[in-house]
Amino acid sequence: MIKKQNLLLLALILLLTGCTDNMDSITRELRNANNEAIDAMMMVTNERQAYRMNTRVLKPMNNRYSNIEYKLKGWESNRSNKEIIEETFNSTGFYLYAAELQVNRMRYSMEKTRLRNLYKQYQNRKLEEMRAAGDADPIITNPKEVCPELYDLVVTDSVLKPIETQLTEPKLKQMLSQFPSMKVDSYPELHRMFQEKLKLFAPKEKINIVI
Repeated sequence: MIKKQNLLLLALILLLTGCTDNMDSITRELRNANNEAIDAMMMVTNERQAYRMNTRVLKPMNNRYSNIEYKLKGWESNRSNKEIIEETFNSTGFYLYAAELQVNRMRYSMEKTRLRNLYKQYQNRKLEEMRAAGDADPIITNPKEVCPELYDLVVTDSVLKPIETQLTEPKLKQMLSQFPSMKVDSYPELHRMFQEKLKLFAPKEKINIVI
């Protein structure tokens, strides 16, 4: 009984201190979240699908990102500056994340443009219905009523903004920008290794990895 209690206590300590998380696991979670978010955007082909994807994937994504960032903060707080830099630059998962980030930025931009066009189709269809009903110069006074779920995706920032932020200004990018000022003696050598590995993991297309 005592042995079981000790094991449970150890597991709780590891959980609270974030020792179960590492750069590979954190970046894997970020990659999965980014890909699932953009895949969900691709699934939106009408208002009904917009409702399904908003409810199941896109609207909960903000909390999901917040949980991952909490793990990243815990990981940082349990390491020295040198350990943070070394573990980041030696993490295969980090380079996979950095490479995918570039591709996903383009995917996101294309899908957002497509969703805007889909939203406009709904608005134009409503205008045609109003003309057919006898309104010679129709005006939609409340566009959200036409397609509320697409409206949330295209017009407001509440749904897609967290995803866009993760693709353009992720916490890892902010963390990386602090590395040169951490005063780690071996940083120049570690940074050279970082740059070489970025080239190895870069997408086949000519994309400059910037993180």
